[in-house]
Amino acid sequence: MSDEYLPLLRAAKHLGVSRPTLTKLARSGAIPVYGTVLNERVKLFAVADLERLRSPRPKTQPAGPKEAAIA
Repeated sequence: MSDEYLPLLRAAKHLGVSRPTLTKLARSGAIPVYGTVLNERVKLFAVADLERLRSPRPKTQPAGPKEAAIA
């Protein structure tokens, strides 16, 4: 198997989530799933797609100005 694709359990471990969570992400369309010609039951995930999903999202700024803490 190529290192560019991981099966479901290894992909979940790589992403740091459970198998059911990764399955839900795939069903919702958050991450593409690829199949194999030899076995349709095997679900593969591209490492590049996993990395894109794992990359940190920018934090939102608070609505108001920050107040300095008084020590």
